[in-house]
Amino acid sequence: MEASECEFKKDNKPKKQWISDRSWKLIRKRPRMKTFGLTEGNLRNRYNRLTKEINGATKEDKSAYFDSICQEIEQGSFKSVPRDLFKKVKSLTKATEPPILTIKAKNAEKLTSKSVIERWKTYCQELMAGDSTDSHSYNRGVGTANSKTGSVKGCSKAH
Repeated sequence: MEASECEFKKDNKPKKQWISDRSWKLIRKRPRMKTFGLTEGNLRNRYNRLTKEINGATKEDKSAYFDSICQEIEQGSFKSVPRDLFKKVKSLTKATEPPILTIKAKNAEKLTSKSVIERWKTYCQELMAGDSTDSHSYNRGVGTANSKTGSVKGCSKAH
């Protein structure tokens, strides 16, 4: 059983570099506890205690991580290495920005807003024109969109 858990373990999110192994063990323990169900009061209380313990442990880990970076900045200031100091300060103060997802054409070039509509249109047409023998069932109730007016032809109101 343990071998299969290790073999097929799934990590969806990248690990935060400041979370310790102890905290990760607690984090992995919480979903397992939830699978038993939280209907009983005792299990619910244990689950809540574990959640509080995880929150406290991750706060401590984050604080220790920032303290270590601050110590490195202090030590670097004595060595007078401005490049390293700038990088470390920037890593502490920089706001993270989510990646901007763009729609790309077949040749992988980024599309503008008008061309995005056309790309979606061709993509949907390619899906509808597949080699499926039952393609007429997919087209039932599907209309065509007019990109200039924003209207859809061929769609009927649902009653």
